[in-house]
Amino acid sequence: MDCLYLIQAVDFEAAKARALTRGKQEEEEYVNSSGELVRWRLKGLISLDLIGGGLEDGVEVYSEPAELEPGISYTADQIFYPEASEPTQTI
Repeated sequence: MDCLYLIQAVDFEAAKARALTRGKQEEEEYVNSSGELVRWRLKGLISLDLIGGGLEDGVEVYSEPAELEPGISYTADQIFYPEASEPTQTI
């Protein structure tokens, strides 16, 4: 799932650290209706962008399930390293 959050920070590195913390807070696991273990994990950061003021820090502004590329699959105990992400800026 791809999600967008508003992060208030003094600089790019602080924004990245806060985004990693926020993403890890959203990690969860549960057993679905088919009895399968589902784990939501932060895989990485895609983009950090500077936007205008007046918005509340940490607010999720967009969320959408992301389809895996053909041939890609992850086990329930897959380990990701989001700290190694190098997010870009789109603005």
